[in-house]
Parts: sequence; C-alpha cells; structure tokens
Amino acid sequence: MRLNRANLTKGYRNMDTTAWYAVQVVTSREARVRTMLTYKGYDVLLPLYKGLSKWSDRYKNTERALFPGYLFARFDPGRRLPIIATPDVLQVVGFANRPVPIPEDEIIAVQALVRSHFQASPHPYLRTGGKVMITDGPLAGVFGILVRAKSARLVITIELLQRSVAVEVDVNSVRPVTSAAST
Repeated sequence: MRLNRANLTKGYRNMDTTAWYAVQVVTSREARVRTMLTYKGYDVLLPLYKGLSKWSDRYKNTERALFPGYLFARFDPGRRLPIIATPDVLQVVGFANRPVPIPEDEIIAVQALVRSHFQASPHPYLRTGGKVMITDGPLAGVFGILVRAKSARLVITIELLQRSVAVEVDVNSVRPVTSAAST
C-alpha cells in the first residue's frame, strides 16, 4: 500500500471526534498552551491544584498542573495538526503515531475532583503488583510488592525462604520503585 494522505487518515474515520486526548506540553507551560488552544476554539481541561512554591525570599501558594506536562483537549484526531503546531506542545499522546483517547469515565472523574474543591496533588502512579518502597514511618526504606492500592496493602517477601507477610500502610507513604533503584 502506498502512503498518501487518504491512507494516513483512513484509520481515524472510526475514532470518536468528541473524545478527550492527552496533550504533552513543555512542563510549566501548561496554562499558556491552554490559553492558546482555547483561543483556537478547542475544549481544553487543565486541572490545577494549589501548591507551596519556594521563592528566593519566601514561600508562596501557587497554582500548578495536577498532571505536570500534560493537559487534555477534545478534538478530531485526524485534524490534530493545529494542536501539534501550537508552541510548547510536544505531542498528542498515543501509540504508533496515533492518538489514543482518554476513557470518558477518567475525564469525568478528574472534572468531578476539580469541581469538588478537595485538596488534591500529584502522586506517583501505583500499579498493583508493582515494587514499591515505604518512604516514612517505622517501615521507611522497606521494599515490597503493592497488593491493593486503595489502602496500600503491601507484601514483603523473603525470597530465600519463599515466605511473605502483608501489612497495611498509608498510601501517601508508598512510592513506586524502578528496578535499578531496588537492587
């Protein structure tokens, strides 16, 4: 098959043009990109939270992106050139150069969180079954496998004995571990 414009856009015809897509932007330029995309007529979601920033002489409460380096936009994925051509936009998130829509229920959850005015802040992605380290408390520095993310049920294993123990810990004191950091 020859590559031409018709063939390149063929895969997008069945995609939902009302779906939300993640747009990766230069970190700390999220608000600027939101303004530009909104001006271009796109529906844009940039969830923010208030965080304490250290300045040279004081601390100041500032608004920051809840997902640093990302915002969400609703657009036709077959016509994403105006998005990509926007200054400070790095890419539309996807696979094999095809944008992948964000599930509607995830966007609805983020929108509800923003409307709720609950205090939210970024947190490392915790995957059940992933290796984690406890960062504070009496178990600080202990590695384990995350079994349940809601209440952070952690399994600590002694490989030599092929035995494990489970413990409930505060989810805010657990951080994911890369394989290089745990060896």
